[in-house]
This record gives sequence, structure tokens and C-alpha cells, in this order.
Amino acid sequence: MVGVTWGQMKKRLLPALCVYCGDEAKVLDHLLPRCRGGMDHEGNLVPSCRKCNNGRGGKHRRTLAEWDPVRVAYARRHSAKVRAEWQRLMKVEYAEA
Repeated sequence: MVGVTWGQMKKRLLPALCVYCGDEAKVLDHLLPRCRGGMDHEGNLVPSCRKCNNGRGGKHRRTLAEWDPVRVAYARRHSAKVRAEWQRLMKVEYAEA
């Protein structure tokens, strides 16, 4: 999405429910954290409440595979984006094993 601002992405994706817990989402979360190569792209962003967004970490944010399994399971049931990222992560982990 060349030329789309952060504010425009927020307007497109919010208001919504948090993909991780179902509460009201106030922020956008990067599925693949920026510090791990994730981009500010609509395909890498999901609605999140502040608690879940902060729970994934700070500067060295955790991937879905490293985070709360209950919230990740909820998100996998409710978000196609999360399911796709989970499958990608599992392929990477399997290839590295």
C-alpha cells in the first residue's frame, strides 16, 4: 500500500475487536514485529487492545509463537491474518529444527 499513511490504515482497520481477546481494539499490532523485519503494511497489521499489544513485548517484540498460547489460539480462530502468520512461523520453525 504505497502512499497510505498510518492514520489511513487506522481508519480502515479500527474500530474493531482485538483479534487476541475480543475486547475493544484501540491500536494496531504488527503480526511480524518491525524489529524482526515486519512492515507498516495493512497485511501485517491487526486490531489489538492495549493490554494485548503491550503483552507482546517492547523493543524486542515476541512473535506469535513466543507469546501467550491462549490468546494466540483465540486469534487463530478469529483472524485469517493471524492464521496465515502462524502457518508461516510454523514452517520456519520446522525448517530450522
